Amino acid sequence: MGESRLPSCDGQMLGATTGGLVDLVCDGRRAEVQYTTDWQLDANRRDLTINSLFLDLDGTVIDYFGGIKDVERRRVAFVGNAVQRIQEDYLRILRYFRFFGRISSSLEHENETIEAIKGNSEGLAERQLEQQSLCMKKSLDGDTNKEMDNVINNKKKTQRP
Repeated sequence: MGESRLPSCDGQMLGATTGGLVDLVCDGRRAEVQYTTDWQLDANRRDLTINSLFLDLDGTVIDYFGGIKDVERRRVAFVGNAVQRIQEDYLRILRYFRFFGRISSSLEHENETIEAIKGNSEGLAERQLEQQSLCMKKSLDGDTNKEMDNVINNKKKTQRP
């Protein structure tokens, strides 16, 4: 599996991951994976619907989980069960806020998603500090860094200016 990073027209680095993986064992920090050629199995292990899209060689977008509609609606949602996705890798909490801050046009989070985050935020403490720092830096580049802190720490909701 590899990742290619290319600049977009506004200078952001965009990534594309190749190859397919299926989790064999996952403990919230690291996963043992096996390669697969089944794109649906690969998509099922992705964190967010907008990150579970595939591009066929003829340019056809393959979308198993409604990622295209979510991009159009500027919605950030976990693939399948949010609790399960988060417990596979607690850094997905930070990734959620990173993408939410970049693409969401609303301050409103889905209740199920926020409850899953609140119920699993302690799992972030188990992650290595270096990994947290890198993911946090990327998250803070978004527009919801104060809101992210409030949700994770169960504070009152803030409003964007």
